[in-house]
Amino acid sequence: MRTKNKILSAILLLSFAVAVAISCEKDPFPVSEYGRITGIVTDGKTQTPLKGVTVSTNPGSSTAVTNDNGEYTLSNVKIGTVTVNAEKANYTTYSAQIEIRKNVTTTANISMQQSAKTIGAVTLTGSIPDSNAVDIKPKITISWKVKREEPLDAISYKVTLKEIGSNIEKVFNNISDTALVVQGLKFSTKYAWKVAAVYNNAVVDTSTTWTFKTMTRPNMSVFFSRSSSNGLYQIIATDPDMSYEEVVTEKYEKTAFAPVAYKNQNLILFTSYHENLPYVFGIFRDGTGVMKISPFPNMSAYSVGNGYSFYNHGNSILYTYMDRLYAINTDGTNNRQIATAPTNRQFTNVDWCPETGKIVVRTVGPMPYESEFYTMDNDGSNMQLLIGGVTGMLESPSFSPNGKYLVYSQDVSGVIDISGQKIQSHIFLKNLTDDSAPVDLTSNGEGNTSNGTNDLYPRFAPDNRQIIFVNRPNLGTAIGDIYKTDIYNGGRTSVVTNGTFPFWSF
Repeated sequence: MRTKNKILSAILLLSFAVAVAISCEKDPFPVSEYGRITGIVTDGKTQTPLKGVTVSTNPGSSTAVTNDNGEYTLSNVKIGTVTVNAEKANYTTYSAQIEIRKNVTTTANISMQQSAKTIGAVTLTGSIPDSNAVDIKPKITISWKVKREEPLDAISYKVTLKEIGSNIEKVFNNISDTALVVQGLKFSTKYAWKVAAVYNNAVVDTSTTWTFKTMTRPNMSVFFSRSSSNGLYQIIATDPDMSYEEVVTEKYEKTAFAPVAYKNQNLILFTSYHENLPYVFGIFRDGTGVMKISPFPNMSAYSVGNGYSFYNHGNSILYTYMDRLYAINTDGTNNRQIATAPTNRQFTNVDWCPETGKIVVRTVGPMPYESEFYTMDNDGSNMQLLIGGVTGMLESPSFSPNGKYLVYSQDVSGVIDISGQKIQSHIFLKNLTDDSAPVDLTSNGEGNTSNGTNDLYPRFAPDNRQIIFVNRPNLGTAIGDIYKTDIYNGGRTSVVTNGTFPFWSF
């Protein structure tokens, strides 16, 4: 019995010693050294809460899944620096380090970015123009097709265009549409191009390489003026389709406007300033050889520039100066007066018809709205009144190539403005083969000009039926846009934006 009691006492003593030893050992994770993390997880693009995001830490603690409001809470997070991780299908894994303090709740809001997986498989096909296409204009719209398995998010495109046989390469980034307007291409040149689909700055697919070859250089027979970024007017050349433009006066550092050309004559006439006065200048079509041609300014009391024409089949020019009409060789020699305006009138506009040899001039009286048209023979004789005594300013008479028609503008508003302000100018067509009344092409056209604008500076095309002209507001400084109409079918089509003084060479 005594032995049994000794054994029991020893067991109790040992148990007490173990308990004391355990109670004296330090707790490796005491409650006092924990913190807590709470926050909201949102979509980085839409800023909407994300449900079902798994949030954890490293070193590991608890794991949480966000609720409908994107909220989560992580308890029992060890103090110190920890890495917070957030994961969700179709999103890039989020990781960030934060500092956890003892017994403190730390807020860690998370913004997650969608991964490329959300767009599914992407395949780029179907180039326009077709690969190996030829006779492509130097201004075209290239396009492509895209096939996607899961079009859940927007992608952008990157187009690389390379001139074959050279190191010239253009790259167009951040294209949102599946089409791109490309202009300024060289004639008779082969190009290669390809498209890359981009998502989150990563290329997810690249097309095959497509090629095309541009057309040979067309006949640049249409000219007009446009204001450049430095405020100076420039002469622009374009083809009959108005699909390609070249700046003829790119190297000429003065203003240049109102171009006039003649068939395939290499010289283009235009107005520029010398000692602050407007003169007739010439320039070759390649932009070289600028010369001042007229010895007298091309002006009258109510007109500056725009009063000249080729003459004698391109060997000479006609130009106006006050009440005198002059002819001069294109090289500036043999300046001679061929006509004088009627009493108290001045010349402003002039045109010459190579088919009939006739000359038409516009004259103005003491007031700018007192305008009349006269015709004369090739040598300046036999001046006859053609149109006069009408209400509204007449301007810009121009022959058709065959000499059967005259096109011009007339203000039909009925407003008489002593400053020469035009309120509503229309384009009129006069048949020179009979005594019929002029036809108002603006009113007869399907796309009538609206009140508050002027149709101005009409010129015939070589086909004797199309006319190009400018429509511009009657107030302000906008130079307007160039339109095209048909004398038989009417209507109007915009062909050039931000252009004035159009001229179609024939």
